[in-house]
Amino acid sequence: NRALAEARGEYVYLFAVDDHCAPTLVERTTAILAEHPGAVLCCWDPAGLDDRTERILPDARGWSAEPTYYAASRMNDLLARRTDLTGSVALYRREELLAVGGLRPELLWLSDWFATMAMALRGGFCYVPEPLAAFRRRPGAYSQRGHRDWRGQWVTIRVMMDLFDSPEFADVREPFRALGAMRVTGWRGLCLMLEIGRASCR
Repeated sequence: NRALAEARGEYVYLFAVDDHCAPTLVERTTAILAEHPGAVLCCWDPAGLDDRTERILPDARGWSAEPTYYAASRMNDLLARRTDLTGSVALYRREELLAVGGLRPELLWLSDWFATMAMALRGGFCYVPEPLAAFRRRPGAYSQRGHRDWRGQWVTIRVMMDLFDSPEFADVREPFRALGAMRVTGWRGLCLMLEIGRASCR
């Protein structure tokens, strides 16, 4: 968040020090964002980086064969077929990331995922069908520890519920639930979807 506040460019990418970044990442993503000024971010195909062999292991989404813009209204169809949007595979418009509160520390390992999904549900996004970066997967990594921390997940889910109940994110509460986006947290996410559904009926 400090780096985000200090940055002065139009775009930001949350690049981890041990990840792999393709030399064409900035060129490919900013080109299509320039064509679609309403898009708030650009994502690409995720890929893993084998920590032992350094091999890049692509995981193509297959949404399109060419770089494409998707309006927020199309997210339901796209995400029902293939994965969520995550911060490790997204380049953001800096002002739009600041507008959703940046990376909220109280959301722990889901802070970049929450910001990415909220932004895309509001403004749509661009997609480049290439593995422009590879995320190094390690058993002791921050996100991996978060997946195994049941107590921490419950705390994070309760924080998300409070955010959805706030005027700031009321507009994306129903889209989140309809997408089943909370599956990223497993069965605890299902509990959250049920709670969001109950809240919207009150």
